[in-house]
Amino acid sequence: MSSTNLLGSTRAAPDGTYKGLANKTSFVQRNLDAPSRTVGPIKAPTNIRTITVIDYTPDTCKDYKQTGFCGFGDNCKFLHAREDYKQGWQLDKEWEDVAKGKKNLGGTVVADANRSKVADDDDDEEDAMLENIPFACIICREPYKSPVVTRCGHYFCEPCALKRYRKDPTCAACGSGTSGVFNSASRLKKLLDRKRARAAKKRQDAIDAGEEVSDEVEE
Repeated sequence: MSSTNLLGSTRAAPDGTYKGLANKTSFVQRNLDAPSRTVGPIKAPTNIRTITVIDYTPDTCKDYKQTGFCGFGDNCKFLHAREDYKQGWQLDKEWEDVAKGKKNLGGTVVADANRSKVADDDDDEEDAMLENIPFACIICREPYKSPVVTRCGHYFCEPCALKRYRKDPTCAACGSGTSGVFNSASRLKKLLDRKRARAAKKRQDAIDAGEEVSDEVEE
């Protein structure tokens, strides 16, 4: 390449006459001898693996966090801490798991030194939950037919729930909005059987204790 053409050939100075937008003059001097460049997306090389690492804690000393030692010592301008904090989505997921565990009757019980107390607490919670489940649908006053459960935890017959929803979208038991959500209550029969068994056991315990009980049996 000649020394006189390092920046490429230059154009003549414009004469000052407007010739339209298509004939505009570019004042950027281009080197015609320069190699051409590829424009547009370029295929990535196959022998190099490109990864992206995002540092969400830029104020923490990584050497001290990973190894417990930092060569700068107390002069390090980054924070010397080795704690791991959970992300927001992890906290939300754990809270949802705990909330589901409270609603789940057959949830896992955490081991405790005083296991009898834990069992008693679970029995009390189960008794309170079974106490709120009626033996029959509160709308038609008859045994459940295709039982469904609302978002607020109340049980109804599916035809009764849908018929009421057409007139009133609220729950017949508590009055809260159902949003048209009626889930299948496949475990209701087991819960009712367990409730009947508990009622029979309490009645038998009362009889054994010499208390007077009525002859009426819940069906």
